Amino acid sequence: MRREAMCVCALVCALVCALGVGCGGGEVEEVRFPFLSPADPLDISEIERGVSVRHGEPLAMATNVVEGVGKTAEQFDHVILRLRAYDDQAQRLGEYTQHPVSSVDSRPAPDFVAQPALGDMDRRARDLNDEIDEALTLASRPSGFARRSVVVDLFRTRGDWYVRWDGLLTEQENRTGEGPYGLGREKMFNDLLARFEAVARDTQPVYFIIGDEAERLLATDSGAGLSAAEWANFVIFFEEAAVRIKAVSPDTKVGAGINWDRFATRVAASYSDDDTVGNEEIDAAFTDALLPLLAHSDVIALRSHVSPGADESPKGRYQYLRRMRALYGLRLPIMFYALGRPIGTASGEVAQRNHVEDFADWVSGVNIESVFWERWINIDGADTADQTPIGRCAALTSDESLEFSVRRSRCNDGLFDSTFQTKEVWKTFGLAQ
Repeated sequence: MRREAMCVCALVCALVCALGVGCGGGEVEEVRFPFLSPADPLDISEIERGVSVRHGEPLAMATNVVEGVGKTAEQFDHVILRLRAYDDQAQRLGEYTQHPVSSVDSRPAPDFVAQPALGDMDRRARDLNDEIDEALTLASRPSGFARRSVVVDLFRTRGDWYVRWDGLLTEQENRTGEGPYGLGREKMFNDLLARFEAVARDTQPVYFIIGDEAERLLATDSGAGLSAAEWANFVIFFEEAAVRIKAVSPDTKVGAGINWDRFATRVAASYSDDDTVGNEEIDAAFTDALLPLLAHSDVIALRSHVSPGADESPKGRYQYLRRMRALYGLRLPIMFYALGRPIGTASGEVAQRNHVEDFADWVSGVNIESVFWERWINIDGADTADQTPIGRCAALTSDESLEFSVRRSRCNDGLFDSTFQTKEVWKTFGLAQ
């Protein structure tokens, strides 16, 4: 018995030493990334859920399948308005960019070309709020979508640089490379601040997310970021914008929009000698890039839009979010402003349904305040008999003359298909069988 007790003692001591707690009376060695105990998956029904809304979706639903508006409003009281610093799509597609709405008067594309100010962020925010209200009236649900938030994408649709903030989209400098403008340019900086302030004043959003996938400045899926030097300007802009937003909408929670999958892989990889990413690399990237933003944030705002490969599970990088308080003393709530699972055709809808359960497992034990689905309705023309996109889906993804270059999978991101019927994912995210 004594020998067995000694063996057990030695084993315990070895385990304690391995965990860095110290052994034999020596100094305790700090463990920066201690073992995380298993936790229960996120109960999606226990947190606030909402959905993203874009120009053309509300009225298209209301004028085609009006009960879809009521069904959505019944499940989700909270919608996120998806805006751009300037709406580059309106100059090519007109007022309703995701779905044409022929049954109501609408401003055609030439109106936005002749009057570029019509595409300014604050004006388009008013347009979208009005469109949502009109759709709710048509559906006899005037009090629906009472909680509204805002995400502003600073990049143009094709994602290779900031959108030209003043609407001068036909100038050659906006069509090639980065262009001689950015947040270091005083006029762009000040004009955008005024528009952010106007949107906050008019909408009084629950959340105001500045930037969508802002980490693209630091790293892209193909490697180098769009401009690592511009990241410092973005941080300065974010700090000032947060002050301006809070001044006119004190209860709004402000955050910077970050694609967590790209940040915790591509951005973190830049801190590795061999592109291997673990807790140490994510920690270094988080400390350098995100902590300066979070010092002026009310919320950690993340995007999750990923299709995991057969040999790779994202759970490890999502579990890192459980370490926020211990590592950095952060007590900010975490919200996912865009959750989605890319699929190429309608045949992948079951994968989107299952994705909600996968995500709930990835974020086991993470303190999440809210989650929003990526898109309300598939883009017009995504759901055809032969799976060949038409309409707005074709224009955004494959019309080279328009230079939007949207990924084909983006057309299928909705909770409803483009014929305004609920998809499989409605069963797990809408929680309606």
